[in-house]
Amino acid sequence: MPYLTSDVITAGMLSRDEQPEVAVGGELRLRPWDANDAELLLAVYADRDIQQWHCRTLTDLDEAREMIDRWQSAWRQETGAHWAITSGRRVVGRAGFRHLDLAYGEGELAYWAVPGQRGHGYVPAAVTALTHWAFDIGFLRVFLRHSSANTASCRVAEKTGFRYEGTLVSAAPHPDGRHDMHVHARMANHG
Repeated sequence: MPYLTSDVITAGMLSRDEQPEVAVGGELRLRPWDANDAELLLAVYADRDIQQWHCRTLTDLDEAREMIDRWQSAWRQETGAHWAITSGRRVVGRAGFRHLDLAYGEGELAYWAVPGQRGHGYVPAAVTALTHWAFDIGFLRVFLRHSSANTASCRVAEKTGFRYEGTLVSAAPHPDGRHDMHVHARMANHG
């Protein structure tokens, strides 16, 4: 069944090139994840704070490598885009689009900071840079969802200009049960 609207972003526009590095500011950069990051990723997903807000974990290096492979494949398939947040040569967090919809011109952001690197402003800076990157290449809407109990994620959304749109009731599984999820968004035409 044909659509009555045109795609916002033409299929193939992202995957025709390698996933780019994105400048954040100062020493901060976003770079694609690679296999050398598997040990760090395994350690991050062992952190209690990460586990509290995610429904999945990693149990060994093979699973960490598989996750990195999936993140790399998402770029080639134009379904997602995942970056390591780096300060100098250190990985200090993750920011990326867990879901991209080129036809609708929207992407769903996800992010976290490495334990010991929280509270330094790395994640808000990366979220701002990725949002600008998305709007620069033609996306119209960038949104994020987080547990209504995750005040740190809510602060990131607010600091980076994402407007609260509403609450999805019992919308996502977490280790302690289903959580309500806040939805925040920015539109390209609203800055």
